[in-house]
Amino acid sequence: MAYDTIEDALNIGVIGLEPTETNDRIGFREDGRRERNDYYQFTIEEESDFNLTLDNLEDNANVQILDSDGSVMFRSNEPGRRRETIDTDLEPGTYFVRVLQQGRSQTDYRLSLNADPITDTDGKAPGTDLGILDPLGESIEVSDEIGFTQGDGRDENDYFSFSLEENSDVSLKLDQLRRDANVEILDGDGETVLWQSMERGRQEETINAILNQGDYVVRVSPRGSARTQYRLDLSADEVLPPEELPGTEVGDLTATEEPFVMVEDIGFGRGKRRNQKDYYSFEVSQDASFYADLDQLERDADLFLYEYDPSKGKSGKLGSLMARSRTKGNKPETLSEFLEEGDYAIQVRPKGAAKTNYRLELDAQIDVDDAPTLETAKDLGELEPDPVNEKESVGTLTGDRFRDQADWYKFTLSAEKNVDLTLDELRVNAADAEIYDGDGEMLHRSKREGRRSEAINETFDAGTYYVKVVAKGSGNTDYRLSLSAEEPIDNYDVFELSDLSSVAETSNNDNVGQERSGVRNELDVYNFTLSENTDFAATLDQITQNVNLAVYRGVFDPEDKRGRPVYVSREKGRSEELIGQVLEPGDYHLRVLPVGNAETRYRLGIETEAAGGGTEVFEVGSLGDLKNNEYKEREKIGFGRGGSRNTTDSYNFSLDAKSDFTLTLDEIRRDANVMVLDSEGEMVLTGFNPGRAPEFLTGTLEAGDYTAQVFPVGNAKTGYFLTMNAEPADDEPIDDEPIDDEPIDDEPIDDDPIIGEDPDGTLQTATDLGGDPLTQSGEIGFTEDGVADESDYYKFTLDEADDVQIILGDLKQNANLELLDDSGSPLFSSSNSGSDSEIISSSLDAGDYYLRVYAVGSSQTDYTISFF
Repeated sequence: MAYDTIEDALNIGVIGLEPTETNDRIGFREDGRRERNDYYQFTIEEESDFNLTLDNLEDNANVQILDSDGSVMFRSNEPGRRRETIDTDLEPGTYFVRVLQQGRSQTDYRLSLNADPITDTDGKAPGTDLGILDPLGESIEVSDEIGFTQGDGRDENDYFSFSLEENSDVSLKLDQLRRDANVEILDGDGETVLWQSMERGRQEETINAILNQGDYVVRVSPRGSARTQYRLDLSADEVLPPEELPGTEVGDLTATEEPFVMVEDIGFGRGKRRNQKDYYSFEVSQDASFYADLDQLERDADLFLYEYDPSKGKSGKLGSLMARSRTKGNKPETLSEFLEEGDYAIQVRPKGAAKTNYRLELDAQIDVDDAPTLETAKDLGELEPDPVNEKESVGTLTGDRFRDQADWYKFTLSAEKNVDLTLDELRVNAADAEIYDGDGEMLHRSKREGRRSEAINETFDAGTYYVKVVAKGSGNTDYRLSLSAEEPIDNYDVFELSDLSSVAETSNNDNVGQERSGVRNELDVYNFTLSENTDFAATLDQITQNVNLAVYRGVFDPEDKRGRPVYVSREKGRSEELIGQVLEPGDYHLRVLPVGNAETRYRLGIETEAAGGGTEVFEVGSLGDLKNNEYKEREKIGFGRGGSRNTTDSYNFSLDAKSDFTLTLDEIRRDANVMVLDSEGEMVLTGFNPGRAPEFLTGTLEAGDYTAQVFPVGNAKTGYFLTMNAEPADDEPIDDEPIDDEPIDDEPIDDDPIIGEDPDGTLQTATDLGGDPLTQSGEIGFTEDGVADESDYYKFTLDEADDVQIILGDLKQNANLELLDDSGSPLFSSSNSGSDSEIISSSLDAGDYYLRVYAVGSSQTDYTISFF
């Protein structure tokens, strides 16, 4: 245990080419503590290919490499006795190895480390000198290879240096790749990265950058273990200042019947300069449909449409970007938009280092679109429950070039309503649907892929709204727009079943989890009443996806949906859910709850019969009169006796004084539960562990008469062993003697010294352990600074379904452990006696969970919580 923390790590020195080996063991107990971690410190003196092996295992153990701050860098988590290996490159520095056990494994192991210094066969920067990169000269081209082994080392970097005698527009291309490689431009020091290209796979890497006069270094490196040939191409053009607005002034496009056409080029050097942007400013004196076409391209160029203010002259800047076309390669670029009266500018820009001729055509016409703007929207009036249907098309050409880019519709709501929008009968993935408020601000959008219908289902306040059906990309399609509105509905359904005591059998078929008018049905509720003690059985079947079933006390309250369930059935997948309980008279409700995004039909069947005829009563008497204050009984439950089924065993007992009470129900082969009732029939303790898990109940009970009831779950039949024990509770006497002969204060004595609130003592203030919970330490039962530490809550999250084991250990006195779901409802509990560890093992679905640690009676103890 001498090096079980990183602070006490065993220093094994400098790791070199010859392996450093250590033999030890992990998971065994020493001095009453389990050895869970072994830490080792080591040093790497130069960049090395590092290898770690953990083998000779008799049981499962894992290994990690940590940096000098203790953060995990690499790990190996092979299952069972398989060898653990880590092979990676490490920079010079100090590192740690952590060997850790898994679960309760115990094993010897051998740890072997070695490091092979990496030889850089190309040396360091500046590397190969390519000379001066001249904007008026030819490009520089180099062919080489990277990533291959040379001698005792691997060629992991190729460096090339070049100089610029003036500020230049530099273009770099790395191509003819067979595997993935990356490229960087560094400052003259060979260390500071200025630009980089890291495309995946065999795609060519390109960098286009404006560089100042000076010296630079290019670094070519393989991605991972890749090996490849490559060609490096470097060229430079003198920097051209941006073309000044207004550029080529086209004039009013709506004032002429002929389109504007210009043949030009972009990206070429002109004299000592490179043309990188061409501008074309124009006006539309009336609202008009606008069309722009950029074609006859040899290389890739893009097209942009901006708002523009010509009154600012050469000092003016481009306004808002309205549209862009960035088709790949030398395919034509087109824009088709509806423009309001005003001034605009077109920008033509080469892609990267591309150089190409082009032909630009601009045109505008009025009155060629039916509802192109919010102001021209078609008014559909007040929406009602009966849908309003509109059949139209969008994205189609009007004439030979102007495109119906969007259709607008207007509707009103006189009150808060749920709006259902469907856009269907689409031919291709060519249209989206959007809803805007009265000020033109977008509220919701539907952008489904393919021919799937676009749908928006949302609740809106009273007011005026707009729908925009917009063409997607260059596509066009017919469509049907359907709009309706109705009063908002709840996300749950409630069914009233009245008194079931006299109803032997009832059932209902329904569905849950489906969406109706934009609201998902997340819960079905069945309220019912029992007028006598009832053997109650509920079955949920005929399901196609996973749902759970729960029974709660009281009538369902929509304002408070949490509650505390009497029993929850959580079978996985399509397995039927079953609840079998003996319920006392009162109000109850059943909840059908879809798991995650499940939606399914189901059948709920309920069977009831009076519980009295199946009850067997045992008179225990006072537990204090029994040997060791303990009662033991072996019995059976759920079997037929004298023509009726034994559904309840009742054990009547009494306590002569306030006592720490413990009940154990074990040796069960099928699911059976237990609860303790006081003389008024109120439940004071319950045990509802699932399956064959034992039941453990503990609590401090006042003097009086009680009944312990044992009952089977559903149709279960099982033997069991019941143990009940009561030890007098230790009440601290109140010392009412005056201190130091001071007079007794006439003020009333405050018997409760607790004046503060426990910071982690509620579900809402639980300590969040996140998605990777580690061992936690704490204490429970103590009172400090006026705060009684009665419960400690912890929250953790599972990103996917997993088998979980949680151990509450290192106890000095008795404390218990509970596992709760995300609503705080108990799932499992462990209530072992004394200082025995508490263990909960279960298969859990993905989601949020809570742990509760609480002291039994007046216990005060430290503890640890471990997760496996």
